[in-house]
Amino acid sequence: MAVKSKAANLFNVHPGEGRIVAWLLLQYFLLGGAFNFVQTAAFPLFLVEFSAQTLPYVYIANAVIVAGAVRGNITTQKLEIRASGRVWGDVVTTAFVTEEGAFLRGQIRMEETVELELEPAPESTPSEAAQAEFIAQFPEPVNKAPQKIMGKKKAVKS
Repeated sequence: MAVKSKAANLFNVHPGEGRIVAWLLLQYFLLGGAFNFVQTAAFPLFLVEFSAQTLPYVYIANAVIVAGAVRGNITTQKLEIRASGRVWGDVVTTAFVTEEGAFLRGQIRMEETVELELEPAPESTPSEAAQAEFIAQFPEPVNKAPQKIMGKKKAVKS
């Protein structure tokens, strides 16, 4: 009895709540066990279908945060474009968030689910990375309607 009363005091269980707390603890234990079994099975099943080199891309492609410059299309589960982010390309996603000042030139297509194409991204050279960093500093200028310059018309002789 002393152990029960100490546990009840530790978890702040009031009289009459013991049965509910026991069921909730059992549920928590069973859910934790099921999660461990599913996680243990999920990774080997993934590796049977894809190679171990593509596993990091799954975590990257699941949620993308753009704080620099991206030129190209983006397909991801969740996309966030920060205030310093610049994207030139089309977006396919299930969730989309932008901060004030973010830039996007392209189309956004919202889907209920997104199929990710898992292939390694091409390696970028240091000069390409520096160029992308430089581009991110300057937003692309907004095209204004061309203004007509009024001048004297010259008469054309036939």
